[in-house]
This record gives sequence, C-alpha cells and structure tokens, in this order.
Amino acid sequence: MGQDGAIIFNRLGSESKRLAELAFDIQRRGVTDPIEVRSTPDDSIECLRGHRRMAGAKLAGLTHVPVLNRGPMSNPNAAATVLSGNLHRENFTTWQEAVLVTQVQEQRRANNQPHDVRSLGAVMGWSHGKVQNLLAIRRALSPDYLRDVGRGDADEVEELVSRMSVADLGRLASISDVAARTAELHRRLGWSSHGGGIVAPKAVCSHRVKRGGGFEIVVTRPIESMERGDVALLHELLESQLHRVRSRLELLKRS
Repeated sequence: MGQDGAIIFNRLGSESKRLAELAFDIQRRGVTDPIEVRSTPDDSIECLRGHRRMAGAKLAGLTHVPVLNRGPMSNPNAAATVLSGNLHRENFTTWQEAVLVTQVQEQRRANNQPHDVRSLGAVMGWSHGKVQNLLAIRRALSPDYLRDVGRGDADEVEELVSRMSVADLGRLASISDVAARTAELHRRLGWSSHGGGIVAPKAVCSHRVKRGGGFEIVVTRPIESMERGDVALLHELLESQLHRVRSRLELLKRS
C-alpha cells in the first residue's frame, strides 16, 4: 500500500478498515469459504451467510465467488441460519448469550416451532448444557427482577451484570430464594444498604462489548485518585483488549 493509500486507510472507520483488510486478503487468496444462499419463492437468490465476504470480493474486483446453495428454505429457518452465522462471528458475553437464546426461544414459541433445549442447541450451534445454563441465568435475572433490584431502572443493574463471569452468573441463578439471590447480587455488585435503601456506587470504569466485535471502555475518575481494586479492574479490562490487539498484529505480520 502506497503512502496515499495508507493515509486514506487511516481515515476510514473501524468497520471500513476491517472490510478493506478483508478485500486485500481476498485479492491475494480469493474467497476460501463459500457464501451460503437460499432460493426464494420468486426464484431469486438470497445471501444467508457471507455478506462481508461478498462485499470484500466486489471491492477486490472479483466477478465470481464460491457459493453453497441451500435450496428452498422457510423464513424462520433462514433467520436461524443467519443467526447461527452471526453467533460464531461476534464476540458475545455470557449475559448477551443468555438474553439472545431466551429471545430465540420466545420467537420460536410464537412461531409454533420446537423451542426445547435440544432444538435451541441445534439452532444456536451450542451444547444442550450451555443452552440450559443460559436459560436458567435469564430466568433468574429476568427483566422484571432486574427492574425491582434497580428500583424501577434496570439499565444500570443490567450493565453491571453484563460484566459478570459465567461462573458468577451461574451461582446467582442457582439461588432459588429471591431475597437471598438479591442479597448476593448486591454483594457482588458492591452495593450497600443505606437508610433502608440500596446505594449503588458509580463505577470508576465500565466495559461494554458492541455488536460487530467492537468494544467501549469508559473511565469516570482520574487514575491517580483510584483505589487499588479499581486500578486492578481497569488494568484487567485494558489488558484483555490489548491481548486482542497483539493477536491481530501477529496475524497481520504473518500474512
């Protein structure tokens, strides 16, 4: 890439940069994984998986790509295929997976489709045990429950819960007594009782995973004023993303 090209590349957004990198890779190696499509009732072809590969191929100047035609497929099955592909491409947290699999179950129930654990496992590409655990987590930490914990505002509670590990979420879900579960949730969130209510301290930093693989780390307090535990938490959040950056750099060096 010449100097002018590098300047233009650096001005692109993150998603555009990823697409440009994909196009460059396709230009050198071609499209190695077939693009999955289905036949629609009006005899047209609809892409199910591989939209970014197809866009990258166009940018690379290709006129032909390998295609896997799944033939006629119902809209619910097509949606499940697209969902499964996105699940393997995106970086979902345990909480996001729990919310997502519950939404899929509700949608399949509304469409009179099989929505048991085995059927959901087949749709999501997950083991039955994982699906069962995720459903249990979402049942225990339902929207109404989170709203009650947050005294009418579930957003802050959910943001804090979304950063919890799969082990911590599983332990919460295993507590059948609601009062005991709430007390444990308060403890894990660092909330304390004050004047008969619950006071939630403002987090010094937060980490939110975005759809598409991006992320956002927000620091709300000067590092110089942070306590040891807060600094350790921030260091862990930054280090986890630096690991991804280093891995990407190594991959680019080898290509």
